Amino acid sequence: MMDILTPKFMEPFPNTYTFTKSMGEHVVKDLCEGQIPAIVFRPSIVICTMTDPFPGWMDNFNGPVGILVASGKGVMRSVYADPQIRADYVPCDSVVKGMIMATWKKAFERDAEKYSISVYNASSYRVQQVSVGELVHLGKKLCWEMPLNDVIWYPNGSVTKCWYENYLKLIFYQLLPALFIDGLLLSLGKKPMLVKIHRRIFIANSALAYFLNNQWDFLNNKTLALENLLHPEDLKAFSYETGSKYAEPYEFFKNGLLGGRRYLLHEPDSTMEKAVVHSRRMWMIAQVFNSLWYAAAFYILWSIMKMFISKLDAIIEYINTP
Repeated sequence: MMDILTPKFMEPFPNTYTFTKSMGEHVVKDLCEGQIPAIVFRPSIVICTMTDPFPGWMDNFNGPVGILVASGKGVMRSVYADPQIRADYVPCDSVVKGMIMATWKKAFERDAEKYSISVYNASSYRVQQVSVGELVHLGKKLCWEMPLNDVIWYPNGSVTKCWYENYLKLIFYQLLPALFIDGLLLSLGKKPMLVKIHRRIFIANSALAYFLNNQWDFLNNKTLALENLLHPEDLKAFSYETGSKYAEPYEFFKNGLLGGRRYLLHEPDSTMEKAVVHSRRMWMIAQVFNSLWYAAAFYILWSIMKMFISKLDAIIEYINTP
């Protein structure tokens, strides 16, 4: 029954997450407007910090950094998304700064304005915009320069907006290898894990598919304007630092990948050299495997073609026989 009713209640929202967020905003509007000073602060995809408490800090695998880590381990090989879509992300510390500044501004507003609901969008719109395709390319570059420990395959995933292509890649590049490795683990008396991990990745990618294949522009003029209200002595502590080197995509995601290594995977920097050696070895294995794969595919196609030609010759000879 709930499976039938849920889509009807949620429409036009794609999932319960966006539906409940909208409900929360309506509750704030209904209960607070005209009575209690209130702010609705809407961040886009919240990811690792830019500078505070230090660059690249995070405590979960959500967002692009999670995809970067999964791909860096060689686990995730395909993402169902439009490569032209802009990946709208915002650093965690920028969100916190924006919320503090918005609250401070609300406290000094006049009564009529103070008791109206203020809405702010915290996004990277017209600040640092990176497409999903560019993000994948950047991730490959970073995983080559700063590989993670014990990668199970060389990171070389791809992004596609074709559902069928993605599904085939999931089967051949993720599911079948996972079944093979889990089978080996079982035969060695160890606990299988890859199929379970891939199932979670598939569910997560399916849940995000709507957002990874549609583009929205979250106007952030009001949020960026908050910075102009700061006193000079507060700029260092509360500036968004959109023009700093830490905001540049390469530098930002470099720190994000390092943060993933340090704070999520607990891989010390001292293991980087060993990880580089292992990654290069996996790259060589991948090249050999791909060469054998293409050679086998060519041989099969050539054999089929030869068989077809021989059959065709036999038919022609039969037709020409008096």
